[in-house]
Amino acid sequence: MAAATVEGAPDLGERFVLEDLLGAGTFGRVYRATDRRYGMDVALKVLLGFEPEVLRLFKAEFRALAHVSHPNLVTLYELHSFGEQWFYTMEHVAGATLKRWVRNERPTFDALRSALLQMGSGIAALHEAGLLHRDIK
Repeated sequence: MAAATVEGAPDLGERFVLEDLLGAGTFGRVYRATDRRYGMDVALKVLLGFEPEVLRLFKAEFRALAHVSHPNLVTLYELHSFGEQWFYTMEHVAGATLKRWVRNERPTFDALRSALLQMGSGIAALHEAGLLHRDIK
């Protein structure tokens, strides 16, 4: 039995049940998943393709970010492979993207300012670690 409920999702073994596709980009797809071992929701980033250089960059991304800890950044958990499929798990934060939140909720100026300050604080933590985020949502 494949542990995925999302159409077209990769088979990642029995440990993870893929629940929803959260986003997709050039490098990979991010799913909301249930980690059966720990009984918790996680976000799971799956590498698209298996080119050696892309895999090297994917692993480097995980290793660089796994050591950065900040209240305004998700926590990375584990790097995995299942067959030839590579992926990593990270903290799942329920909610909307900034763009969706602004469109749907029409936050007050103070709420928006607070959100942007929090986002800036997380980005600053990445910069202090010598990293650059290239996909801010």
